[in-house]
Amino acid sequence: MTVARVDTRGLYCPVPVLRTRDRLRGLSPGAILEVVADDPVVLTDMPLFCRSHGHEYLGHDRGPAGELCLRIRKGGGARGE
Repeated sequence: MTVARVDTRGLYCPVPVLRTRDRLRGLSPGAILEVVADDPVVLTDMPLFCRSHGHEYLGHDRGPAGELCLRIRKGGGARGE
């Protein structure tokens, strides 16, 4: 399975979530999106966004430069849009 990616480094709340929302709209249900971010607030915002929009937050890791790499599985249905 191909993993889509959106880079939000240098952007701050709420822009990483808005970019994530926009990128998810172009993906099929079940697709995986990796979000790269450096705003630590995203660790709070993204799980909340996923829960409220029917997506599955799969967790995060730190990249080699300390950036956050979050993974989301797109949900289905109207809430997942």
